[in-house]
Amino acid sequence: MRELGEEVEQLDLRAQTASASLKSLKDQMASQGLGLRSDVLAAETRMNHFLGLAEKELAKGDAVSAEHDLKMAGYAVDFIEKFLGR
Repeated sequence: MRELGEEVEQLDLRAQTASASLKSLKDQMASQGLGLRSDVLAAETRMNHFLGLAEKELAKGDAVSAEHDLKMAGYAVDFIEKFLGR
């Protein structure tokens, strides 16, 4: 459980960084009358959803579900980071 908690913390930091970068990009695009691609917005939603679930499940002691949702959140973070060029 401790190791899984550390993974959640690390992914949460990556997710916060990705969200901040996306917010900046969204603001820049909005000033030009543009919007962000829908697949990137969907990935951000998935990232936040699954990370939130993983945190709740970890708090309940449900390691199996937390690990699954952490993996799903990780896929979304990877997609966003790739989009951002990281």
